[in-house]
Amino acid sequence: MGGLAPWKAAGLARLCHNQAVKSEVGGEERLEHGPIEALVYAAAAQTGLSGICNMLESIAKSLNAYGCFLWQASDDSDLDGSPPNGSLFVMAHWFEDGRSWAFDGIELHSVVGQVAVTRKRRNVPRIDEEPAVSQKFKWWVRQNNIRCFCAVPVSFVDGPRGTLAVYRKSAQPFTEEAVLMAQRLAGVLPGLYHAVRDKISFELVSTIERLIGPESDNVED
Repeated sequence: MGGLAPWKAAGLARLCHNQAVKSEVGGEERLEHGPIEALVYAAAAQTGLSGICNMLESIAKSLNAYGCFLWQASDDSDLDGSPPNGSLFVMAHWFEDGRSWAFDGIELHSVVGQVAVTRKRRNVPRIDEEPAVSQKFKWWVRQNNIRCFCAVPVSFVDGPRGTLAVYRKSAQPFTEEAVLMAQRLAGVLPGLYHAVRDKISFELVSTIERLIGPESDNVED
């Protein structure tokens, strides 16, 4: 199964850029849309659901980062409760050295948890001075020499909320412009993943119908 047709990918790129520009408060931010187009084309090339990791790769490289985690609220979470309750787990990730980790049970009072709850972005220029990094996560920060990160809200198409967190090993913190770009990319990501998922589901059904079609035509009543 191939990726999305080039003309569809180009159309998605223009649409996503226009929507992202409009999503900025007051329409004042006008950032380069190259990273958004790169993300769209990365999505368009995917032929499997695991391709979300390639989309995260596009985001990380656009932001000159070591990698990123895509966090999602667990099924039993209520982020709009009073008080909010639940936790986050890693839905997907990509890191430049190809390493893999799995986390769950990350508390809502952590930075990534608060971003998911409040839907407000956070920039952490010095992670060693941030008290709201989850205790369950600090070993990973130390082991991988993470110096700074930013976290932006994500709203998945099928309902759950989460956070896209982008990490750097360098001491150069994310600028406000870079954090805004991360937020813009996070706004585009769920729709692209949903489109790829629908496309793959449709092609799978079509393939099954082609395979069983001739046999079903020969079945006697």
